[in-house]
Amino acid sequence: MLAHPVPLAYCVPGIRTATVLTDGLIDALEDDELAAVIAHERTHLEQLHHLVRLAFRAWHSAIPWFPIANRAERSVVTLTEMLADDGARRAVGTDALRRALVRVGDAGESSSYPESSAGASADTAMLAARLDRLRVDRRGAADEEHDVGSIRAAALAASVTLVAVPVIAMIAILGIVP
Repeated sequence: MLAHPVPLAYCVPGIRTATVLTDGLIDALEDDELAAVIAHERTHLEQLHHLVRLAFRAWHSAIPWFPIANRAERSVVTLTEMLADDGARRAVGTDALRRALVRVGDAGESSSYPESSAGASADTAMLAARLDRLRVDRRGAADEEHDVGSIRAAALAASVTLVAVPVIAMIAILGIVP
């Protein structure tokens, strides 16, 4: 718990993980909405989203002038937020999560792109996409599990590509032939 008026929640990965909530968040949300936020943050920790994001952040930091690196990082952030939303939906339901997002929005995500002046508009677009996705419970649990598996497979493929492409490029540039 942090004594701060701004409604924020975030998770701290590591050996001893932590979920940090501010007084402003606790004051702003009902109990079920707060449970949705906590479930959302726990899902980030359980699914190791920080590691996936770290790989894309490193790629973007290494070549900030490359537009695809920027778009890839933003897409991965959006996808990991949606995966965490799915964890919260399974834990407490869609309505509580949707209400929590409407009340506090993406206050903690604006720090995702501090170097970008477009960060605030990107956060607004991400929040809108997440809310649109939550608008209708359109599928059953079996379909959701299949989608989560597909997203995980896509994230794994993207991560492997992130490692393979620079290695192959360096081999080609340096003229190293095995």
